[in-house]
Amino acid sequence: MITITKSKISDLKKIMRYVKKNFYRNHILSKNKKVIKWWYYNNKNKTYNFLLAKKNKKIIGFLGYIKNSHFQNFFFKDVVWFSPLHSLKTERNYFSGIELINRLLNKNKNKIIGTTGCNPMAKKIYSILGFKTGHLNHY
Repeated sequence: MITITKSKISDLKKIMRYVKKNFYRNHILSKNKKVIKWWYYNNKNKTYNFLLAKKNKKIIGFLGYIKNSHFQNFFFKDVVWFSPLHSLKTERNYFSGIELINRLLNKNKNKIIGTTGCNPMAKKIYSILGFKTGHLNHY
């Protein structure tokens, strides 16, 4: 059975190993705790902003998210940015990926939710979930 949980401080090393194994060895999230803390650590709750998909207590996917208020508190409405790095590479169970996104949406009902950068499959899923999608040109 797959469960979706909020990460705990003790999950950080497991998340880093998961990134190293399922993306690439030198990915910044697989080796730099300072960067992870800067992006994802929630000082208020004393935890990291990751949702984890687990099967038999093993991480099979994750979704990181960052609120604008994490860096600046003057925004009228908080925007929640989820990481385009969410993954379910070890288990091709895309339902769990959708469940991770749905959990984030349910916990942030009155917030603006967005992401930048995704693959064509993720773009289809975001469209099905009701997100406005498009193409970003960067020069």
